[in-house]
Amino acid sequence: MGVRRDLALSLGDAAGYGLMAGAAEVYLPAFALAVGIRPVLAGLVATAPLLAGGLLQLAAPRAIARTPSLRRWTATCMVVQALAFVPLIVLALRGGHAESIVFASASLYWAAGMGASAGWTPWMSRVVPARVRGRFFGRRQGVVQGAMLVGLVGAGMSLEVATGTPHLRAVYAGMFAVAAVARLGGALSLARQGGRVVPRPQRRMRLRSIP
Repeated sequence: MGVRRDLALSLGDAAGYGLMAGAAEVYLPAFALAVGIRPVLAGLVATAPLLAGGLLQLAAPRAIARTPSLRRWTATCMVVQALAFVPLIVLALRGGHAESIVFASASLYWAAGMGASAGWTPWMSRVVPARVRGRFFGRRQGVVQGAMLVGLVGAGMSLEVATGTPHLRAVYAGMFAVAAVARLGGALSLARQGGRVVPRPQRRMRLRSIP
């Protein structure tokens, strides 16, 4: 029963991730344009924060080695990723220095997401039995894609209706709120997995291995 419960919880995590990515992640450049960022800078929202996040997450292996468990590290990163939407919600509703808020929030979003992936992969190798991994991860990916499609279509239709109206920013705030709640739900699902297992890396990654 413990394994089945963990696998069911993992599907909940998958749904939360897919909904977050579909409802918010792909619309970040469009949001940048909506809050008045110049087109060239808005285009960089899709690339520069990804690079910054990639550089920041190079420290993830050493940080993971200092945490009590992979589960705690991964769930914490997922919560931080969800909280990265909070400044964007405030910006959408109240305004502010758009460039700094959008780039900082997007960089935190990607850094936390990549950090979560660094812990999630080895964690799931302990949660999912080898005999069912192929079938389970195929099913899980289907859940991710289905939830992402729901998020994409729902957010796209909402934006289509709100474009050209005073409610456009409020729609973006709602999209980011949905994404944050979905990711927090995924973090809760992961935190409830594998209470019988408390894995921890035995070796730290050497800094000279990063290059």
